[in-house]
Amino acid sequence: MVRPRIVVAEDHAEMADVLQTYLEAAGYEVHLARDGVLAASLIDAVHPALAVLDANMPGLSGWTLLSRLKERGAGAPLVVMLTGDDDFPVESASADVILRKPAALRRVAAVLAELLAGRSAL
Repeated sequence: MVRPRIVVAEDHAEMADVLQTYLEAAGYEVHLARDGVLAASLIDAVHPALAVLDANMPGLSGWTLLSRLKERGAGAPLVVMLTGDDDFPVESASADVILRKPAALRRVAAVLAELLAGRSAL
């Protein structure tokens, strides 16, 4: 069985490790980036179905990366933004889902499953 490929971009090491471990156990092929520049490179290299982006990362913010990804149109991965901020920039309208931190791991996994199920139904 093919595991859905996702990129997780999170600069907080503990949160990144927990997300990676949990999502791999949930059946995803997870590629981890600790900054926005590496996340952009990974997305180009592995062509994930979905990207989980931290809104505030060094090098390239999740919001900026989201904006660049959505410019690609149909070839862009689905995007789940993780943020602790209350104010969302204009780019937030392009996100498929925005989750407030701290987000329960079960909630993150459920959102990913729902988004990917919707994409495969197209």
